[in-house]
Amino acid sequence: FMCDFLKVLFSIIKVDCVTSVSYRYIEDIDWTLASEKNNIPYIVFYRECLLNEGERIYSDVVDRHKLFNFHGSHIIVHNETCKKSFIESSFFNENKISVIGALRMDKYLTSLKRNYKHVEKRRKRFILFYFPYNMSLFGKSGNYPSDYKYKYAFSIWPEREKYFEEVHSAIAELAIEFPNIDFVIKPKNIMMKSPAWKYYERVLDKMDFNVDKYDNYSIEPNSDVHDLILNSDVICSLQSSTVIESAISGKPVILPIFENYRSSENYKDFFWKKHIELFNIPNNKKHFKELIIDLISHPNVSESILNKRKKIFKFFFNDLEGVSLDKYVNVITNVVESNKCQNRSSFK
Repeated sequence: FMCDFLKVLFSIIKVDCVTSVSYRYIEDIDWTLASEKNNIPYIVFYRECLLNEGERIYSDVVDRHKLFNFHGSHIIVHNETCKKSFIESSFFNENKISVIGALRMDKYLTSLKRNYKHVEKRRKRFILFYFPYNMSLFGKSGNYPSDYKYKYAFSIWPEREKYFEEVHSAIAELAIEFPNIDFVIKPKNIMMKSPAWKYYERVLDKMDFNVDKYDNYSIEPNSDVHDLILNSDVICSLQSSTVIESAISGKPVILPIFENYRSSENYKDFFWKKHIELFNIPNNKKHFKELIIDLISHPNVSESILNKRKKIFKFFFNDLEGVSLDKYVNVITNVVESNKCQNRSSFK
């Protein structure tokens, strides 16, 4: 059905290729299979590229690739490590994987190149890129194969709820103590629909902290990530690319990895553990609060630290100039033209 339907649809709207951001989106599979059968190339702009080679998450991703058969024409990834994960799993032909970077970074990098100046006279601002207490970083439930070498990942860190409460109660307390500083919580929309969000609400309820009563505390799921970074003074993030996105802005970045978490086995999965010297690390709730206020007052990052941060960013996003768009266009154009040439040859 999809083959017949798309043959008509694509002839009307003149489609040259079909794109998606993951081969695992079940709802896309019929569309992409039918497109390829109609000689319309399917290109993946792969989004899940934050990988460290040699660690559990990388190994799990390689194993996951092995479970799927790719039926497209090309894959675009952000970095060489992600490309290697596809090659190592025999997922796809190396010649049909391009390392380009991330489209969403172009505007941001261009702003930084232009020495973006934040709005003058704005209030001091702290932002937390929200993470749920039950994320797999703190362990996960389920069974694992007997030969699985990362068994610690299936042991849930017993202090995760207490830790989460300390992080958020610290921020709420500061909002009360410092009404002249804005405190922003930035979750993804989908996070606010999960059961874990209820626990965040319970943490605030336990403190008798009503978000609506404090003008300097806000939850902003729809705000632009890069606008928030550019217009904040101190950023806090955990297991996310927002860590290095914030880092290259030249602003203080807090990684809230308290001592009790750093001493747990689950810390082995912490993505930025090899680079913590480039960030601000609190030991506990009290230190976290002190660090936020101190950095708000003295938001200085040395040039040497900033340069090291930029190297990490380039490693993961392959670009510091904000020029990935033209490279994406070139790859898409080449794939489409190559496909047309093959079709003409086949027709002859």
